[in-house]
Amino acid sequence: MIISKKMNSHFTGIGKKFEEVDELRNHANKEMRERLDYVTLKIAENEKDIMFIRYNE
Repeated sequence: MIISKKMNSHFTGIGKKFEEVDELRNHANKEMRERLDYVTLKIAENEKDIMFIRYNE
């Protein structure tokens, strides 16, 4: 019984760590998309350039 409680506690902790990692990864992906948007807008001269730059990577 005690071992079962310890295992449940351990697995709950692991689950929380996975959630933290997932949250950090989502934040990093969002930041990278925002930076890519910014750079794309800076180097593009018009709307057609934006489409070309963004989708021909």
